[in-house]
Amino acid sequence: MATDTSAVRNSNQLIVAIHQPNYLPWIGYFQKIAASDVFIFLNDVQFPKNGFCNRVKVLGDGRERWLTVPVSKRFGDTIDQTRPATGDWPERHLDTLKNYYRKSSHYHAAWPRLVEIFAGIPNSSLADSNQYLIEAMCSELGLKCRFLRSSEISVEAKTGDDRLIALVASVALEATYLSGTGARNYQNEDKFTAAGLGIRYNDQPHPNYEQDQDHFVAGLSIIDAVLHLGWQEAAELLDRRS
Repeated sequence: MATDTSAVRNSNQLIVAIHQPNYLPWIGYFQKIAASDVFIFLNDVQFPKNGFCNRVKVLGDGRERWLTVPVSKRFGDTIDQTRPATGDWPERHLDTLKNYYRKSSHYHAAWPRLVEIFAGIPNSSLADSNQYLIEAMCSELGLKCRFLRSSEISVEAKTGDDRLIALVASVALEATYLSGTGARNYQNEDKFTAAGLGIRYNDQPHPNYEQDQDHFVAGLSIIDAVLHLGWQEAAELLDRRS
């Protein structure tokens, strides 16, 4: 895994990642989990409109299609306060996915387990359903990581880097924060160093794989890889930290 080693304080420290609980996220999200010892779901921040907490892209008829969970929320609601607007959305999403992927190479082998996973989705908050799906997919992909929720970690009310630092420090006094590359331009690395924490970036490239068509479409839900490759080969796409 390629990282920005100039900002790493101690490569042997516990690696902690933090991310909003997204809906059936893309491969990069799972690469981040695979590289972490502890993964904190940032579930008590404001629900992001037009973000990836309730939608993800899949492949349908050779092009990107949005798969969206309808939500019921009030202005300012956090992700864990946001509720699915209907109770039948898992069944409708399975119907959509079946229509898009029934001819994919590993549909028949991978589909039954996906149906079982969807059947267990909790009918509570969006954060709960997303976390359930992510953890279930990790289990099938062989990813072992300790999962926590920011809403259950007692830290002083802070925002931005200060809150991330407090969350990481709550796990271990000497830990390394695994950040997304997009935060490089605005994250204050000196704050992490001053707090006794290391910081590194998840720079793993997006892996290409066979999608039963001439051109590759990147950035799709992990489900795309599972249905085209099967569970085992999809797991092999994830660059695990030794």
